[in-house]
Amino acid sequence: LRDNGTAPTPGKDPAVDPGKEPTENPGEDEEKETAGLAYTWLDEEMGYAVSEGSMQLPKSGTLKIPATYNGAPVVAVTGKAFQVQKKLKKVIFPDTIRWIGEKAFTGCANLAEVVFPAGLREIGDDAFYGCTSLTAITFPAGLQRIGKTAFSDSGLRTLHFPDGNLVIEEWAFIQCSALTEVTFGQGVLCKSWFQGTPWYRHLSEETTDDFVVVGSMLLKYRGDAEELRPEDFPAGIRSV
Repeated sequence: LRDNGTAPTPGKDPAVDPGKEPTENPGEDEEKETAGLAYTWLDEEMGYAVSEGSMQLPKSGTLKIPATYNGAPVVAVTGKAFQVQKKLKKVIFPDTIRWIGEKAFTGCANLAEVVFPAGLREIGDDAFYGCTSLTAITFPAGLQRIGKTAFSDSGLRTLHFPDGNLVIEEWAFIQCSALTEVTFGQGVLCKSWFQGTPWYRHLSEETTDDFVVVGSMLLKYRGDAEELRPEDFPAGIRSV
């Protein structure tokens, strides 16, 4: 969706000594911004993105993305930047991050904690697909889009979507086998049915209401009316 411009400086942090071993103290690792990351300049964003090729991680497994690089803000994580990083356990984003690209962290099976920034606007398709150790996340109020299969097959147990103009795309949370609780804030447009989750099974199989609603989407109608008028639908329905 975004065209990457030509980086005005080399993509690797010049201050990094490739031969230097990461610190042995996990506590110190969490306090330090992760060095040795690859960066791409984004003309339209007027900032840098952490990009594919960022393979060096501290032994603690904590990735702390810096807020600035070469005097400009770090605004994004591009697609596939950290996919299938088995040693990754925690990600801390700076408040400057606006979007996370598709498959950025897909298949990071040991990723258990993600701290999203307040300024985050978009989580791309498959961004956290298959992160089976990720059991809980907090979405910022300003988030506008969660992409297709963004958290599918993850370890999430509960979800709360805050009030706002958030669009949850199709299949965003399918096959989350531990997911038992989901709540929606006002204004959320949900296109995802959460198939393959205990919460979905309970909602679709055990609920006796005529209208089965997920967020602002009508999932099923169980009544016997042959025709429905607009006024017959529950308030707040935005899609069927």
